[in-house]
Amino acid sequence: MNDFQSYICSAVEAKSNTCMTDLLHWLIAFTNPFQTWEDEPTFLFIQFSVIFGAILNYVHAWNRGGRFLHFWWATIVVSLVTEWMCYLLPSINNFWHSQGIVSLFGRRFPLYIVLVYNQFWYTAWVTALRANLKWWAEPFAVGLLVVILDLPYDIMGIKMLWWTWHDTDVNIYDRHYHVPWTSYYFHSAFVAALIIVFFGSRKILMPAKSKFEVGNCFTECLCTVLAGSLAMPVGVSAFFLIFYHPMHDWFDIHSEVPVIMWLSLCLLISWISDRTPTTRDRSDCSKEKLQSLPVFNVAQHFLLFFLLMFVAKPEEVKATGLHQPIGPCNATEDTFSVTGVTLKREKYLCTENYNEPMSFHCLPEGKPPPSVSSWYTICGLPFENAMEYKLIIWFCCAMGLTIYMQLLLFSGNEVKLPVSSPMTKVESGTKKQKKKRPAKVHRD
Repeated sequence: MNDFQSYICSAVEAKSNTCMTDLLHWLIAFTNPFQTWEDEPTFLFIQFSVIFGAILNYVHAWNRGGRFLHFWWATIVVSLVTEWMCYLLPSINNFWHSQGIVSLFGRRFPLYIVLVYNQFWYTAWVTALRANLKWWAEPFAVGLLVVILDLPYDIMGIKMLWWTWHDTDVNIYDRHYHVPWTSYYFHSAFVAALIIVFFGSRKILMPAKSKFEVGNCFTECLCTVLAGSLAMPVGVSAFFLIFYHPMHDWFDIHSEVPVIMWLSLCLLISWISDRTPTTRDRSDCSKEKLQSLPVFNVAQHFLLFFLLMFVAKPEEVKATGLHQPIGPCNATEDTFSVTGVTLKREKYLCTENYNEPMSFHCLPEGKPPPSVSSWYTICGLPFENAMEYKLIIWFCCAMGLTIYMQLLLFSGNEVKLPVSSPMTKVESGTKKQKKKRPAKVHRD
């Protein structure tokens, strides 16, 4: 069972340990990593890579101090809020993750997904800071950089069944290598909203503080929670509602068009801000830059996907877990868009007619699970053109690595934090001098 209400224990039921045991199992569950290695080896690699990257980001944030640590935590808050809202709201409950080594909330939420937001968003933000862009361009530059990190992850992830999408949901029906175009829009728009709220709320609450100067603990924590909690609604209302949904819902324009227009707009804003760089925005590569944690993190991210394409065999993948429920092919349900438009989709996965990159050939006799099943095994399909997939993944990795290295190694240095910041680790080069006593005046 995945309904939270069914696990709430009343005082009458509290005398039995069954309810509390079920609640604990609903909150957190574990999957044998050796079983994952046998069924989905690439999924095991990506979990370790993301967790490792988030740890590197935390070490970087801790070493830098200032508001870097608060932004690290803001990405954790936004991941919890966004994923949880997707599970609660039927209209956007349209994806199912594969079973992670550790999964939360009725096995819907792999623990590593909490850190995916951090791995992509924090890394992109730290990298964008090197360009020293104007404040109004920074959120959009970060949005572009997040998409660059996300491209190989999204394209390989759906093919290797790290997750599955709803087969007929209108908002994710338009695809690019089986990846919904809106997935790229989601990352770029929501991280832009996070940055706007993160710095904007602090500017309102503590106007006297500079951008990276830390204020009192309570206000900083409040801004962190506000940013993580409001990134989704601000992103939807400011970017999806104004830009994407009117074109898609009212004029039936293919999702590819507003997404490319949005990313082009982000690129244009970033380019305009970078047209007149100062000398501090451009510097030579140094040993200190080369050995920095963001450089190592970005390198391990792209190198993983480059290497995985040599060994990835999607036709051998078996993903057992929660997926779109199987049921009658003619059953439909209404979903609601933020523009007020009612959209229809098939309620169940029709095993006789679907477009997802999966099959049931690895099951006994190749037969699909019975009707109204939501926990079942799906089987991967071979690459339609293996060389094409390798080319697109390798190209994304090569271009992504080049862009990130240019910013991290040949742009400006890391942001210098204010000395007055209590969390900034800055060595003071001057010692406090003792006051000299006034010379005694001798009177004759």
